[in-house]
Amino acid sequence: MTPSRNSKRTSRRGYWPDNRPHSHSASPGFYNLHMPQRLDMTARIRMPRRSPGNHATVLFCLLAVLFFPRFLAAAEWSLVPIITLGVGADDNPALTTGPSDTNSFLFLSPRINWIRKTEISSVNLGMLLNATRYSGNDTEDTYSHTLSLASFFQTSERTRWGLDGRLRRDTLFRTIRTTPDTGDLEDTDDALVEQKVRRTWLSARPTWKYALSERSSLGLSYRITDVSFSNTEDTGLVDYQNHHLSTQYSHRITDRNDLNLVVNRLAYRPDGTGNKSDTTQLLVGVSHTYSETSRGRFLVGSGKTTQTTTAASEDTTGVVMEAGLVLRSELTTFDGVISRDVQASGIGRSVMSNQFRMYLARKISPVTSFVFRAKLFRNKALEGSDPGLDRRFYELGPALSWQWRPEWAFGTEYRYRSKKFDVNPETAESNMLFMSATYFWPRQVASR
Repeated sequence: MTPSRNSKRTSRRGYWPDNRPHSHSASPGFYNLHMPQRLDMTARIRMPRRSPGNHATVLFCLLAVLFFPRFLAAAEWSLVPIITLGVGADDNPALTTGPSDTNSFLFLSPRINWIRKTEISSVNLGMLLNATRYSGNDTEDTYSHTLSLASFFQTSERTRWGLDGRLRRDTLFRTIRTTPDTGDLEDTDDALVEQKVRRTWLSARPTWKYALSERSSLGLSYRITDVSFSNTEDTGLVDYQNHHLSTQYSHRITDRNDLNLVVNRLAYRPDGTGNKSDTTQLLVGVSHTYSETSRGRFLVGSGKTTQTTTAASEDTTGVVMEAGLVLRSELTTFDGVISRDVQASGIGRSVMSNQFRMYLARKISPVTSFVFRAKLFRNKALEGSDPGLDRRFYELGPALSWQWRPEWAFGTEYRYRSKKFDVNPETAESNMLFMSATYFWPRQVASR
């Protein structure tokens, strides 16, 4: 039914209540539709590896096709360059249960964001580089980079399209996170092996959302994640693809509460093993809007996973859920999530992952801020046990930052990590402390 001309709306955004980005959830696209990853033959004949660079080219060509014709009509674009230099020490960089010496390190991390906004669209292209040099010969230096895309475009009062993507080349050896959020719930391979293994992670996620009426909407999202590792023969790691198709229906039952129904279909495809898994999930829940910048959500349901090997097929059913809270005010930013869901893994099998993640930032004075990050997960095989998969991982720590001048900030952070495999009675622990200086170039803004 077409809305009348007297329908309440404040702009061309139409029925959409806001354009705020929400954290990635277990049902991708529902709360984040518009935000800001070979085969060996028996005769040893190896097929060419997938080329992540080709996938990245396709991803950004899609961006150009969707948005380039409208760049010239942009209401505003801005360029935000930042560079961070830091020094620190880690008493167990490889997070091993064996003996380890304390290593000092120096890291350099430049990043830049190109942001373009109009009343009905937004594109945020980001690039982050990180180089870490360790003292001594025991620990290898690490290099990583991330290219990211978060975008949406509203083609009518009822229809919104989005495209998010990420190309990340990092190492399972160590990741220094700087983004003010809870991260990607699909990524639970932290410290999976003790060797330094380079990983290429490419993900692309187009989304579509349509307002059926002023109170209800329908959304579709598809996410493909392509992951490859530099050393699969000596580590037992497996390159894989993970496909996630999600359908979401939302109905506003009050001014602040929505009823949500989500159907997910996941397909995990590890390379060269003959194994695969397919998952179907049905979730129902509610979301509550506390204010224009704060909201909470809760989803719970059931899922069925069919794991297929060269010898047999096995079905597993279980409960899946997610609860999340995002709060933003002048003094405080909080982003937290608790989830239980089936996730892909670099070990060649799907896992049941129970996670808790949080990011808290609080201004304690006009120039001083306190930050606390936490990431905890428990991974387990869907059926039986797997000595290379069943484990617990914790990473948490506080940080302080001081804004000395508008262009200069200084900070210090402590990070504790812990890893324990079920088959190993010993726990690997790491303590890291580092200090950093950050320079913010003046924001370049232009309007048309």
